[in-house]
Amino acid sequence: MPGIYKLVELRRGHRNIPRVKLSPSKVTIPKLKQVFRAYSSSGLIRQDVIAIDSEPPPESGARQLLAKMIEKGRLLYEVPSLVETREYARKQVDALPNEFKDIAIVAEPPVRLSPKLAALCERLYHGIV
Repeated sequence: MPGIYKLVELRRGHRNIPRVKLSPSKVTIPKLKQVFRAYSSSGLIRQDVIAIDSEPPPESGARQLLAKMIEKGRLLYEVPSLVETREYARKQVDALPNEFKDIAIVAEPPVRLSPKLAALCERLYHGIV
């Protein structure tokens, strides 16, 4: 299975040190992360917020999207059935606003960094940390 590894944090003893890559075409976002999805009152996806893993949800009702699958070589996650996976994918597509379903429209995805993660990125990109 192909994949890409990006160093986002170094552990030194009990300290976790954020790391970024600053090459113009390969800038990375530091720290272990969590993604939260917020929905509108009508059930459509409103925005995704990329946050530092330890941050609380940015608003009530925001849903955590990432889950730890493996730790120390052991599977932690109960893998859903194919039927459950298909149903989840269908619901997520149904929850997309129409502008993301129309191939004739180039819509800007509603994704942002949390204020805490954005501030850390700025400090690291400018060599302040």
